[in-house]
Amino acid sequence: MITTFEEYVNRIAGVTLATKEAMERSLFQRRNQVTDINGIYFYAQGGAGVPAETRISVSRDMTYLQRFEFKLIISPFMGTGGTTPDIRPVPVSATRFRVFVEGVDVSPYLAAQYDGWVRGAGIWPSEDIDDTYDLLEVACDLWSEYQNGSAAAYENYKKVTGPGYKKIEVVGNDLFSSAIQLWCKFGNSNR
Repeated sequence: MITTFEEYVNRIAGVTLATKEAMERSLFQRRNQVTDINGIYFYAQGGAGVPAETRISVSRDMTYLQRFEFKLIISPFMGTGGTTPDIRPVPVSATRFRVFVEGVDVSPYLAAQYDGWVRGAGIWPSEDIDDTYDLLEVACDLWSEYQNGSAAAYENYKKVTGPGYKKIEVVGNDLFSSAIQLWCKFGNSNR
C-alpha cells in the first residue's frame, strides 16, 4: 500500500517525538557511581589536651560504605619546643594515644584488630601496605553490641558509618604530629 506524503511525515514526526522524550527522560535518571579514595593523607599536630584533628568528607549521597580504613602515622612535632624562634622537629615523647571518630572512642576496637596499640612514633598498625585499621570492622563490633542490648552502641554505629563531615581526632599525652592515610570507598547516588 502506498502511503501519502502527509502520512509519511506524520509517522516520522511521531518517531522523532518519542525519541526526543526518551532522551530527555534519560538525562534525569539517577545513576550510581563509586567514590574511591586511595591512600590520601590528612595531617594535624597535637599535644597534651590538644587533639590532632582532621576532617574527612563522606558524601551525603552515600548509599553504603565499601571500605573505610586508615593507617596512623605518628611523627615529631614541628615547632620551637620552647621559647626559641627556630622551627625544628620536637621528638615524640607521647606514649598514650586515643582515636576518636565523631566523638566515639574507637581505640579499643582498633587495638583489638592487631596485637597491641600505638606506642609512639611510627606507622601504625605496621608498614605493610595491607595492614590498616578497619572502621567497618569497628562498626560490626558496635552493631554486635547493639544487638546485645546497648542502645549507645547504635548511636555510635551511626556516627562512625553515616555520611557527613567526619571529625577524626588523635589524642596524645605530649607533643606529636599525626597523619591519617585514608582508604575509603563508597557507592553514592549521582544527582
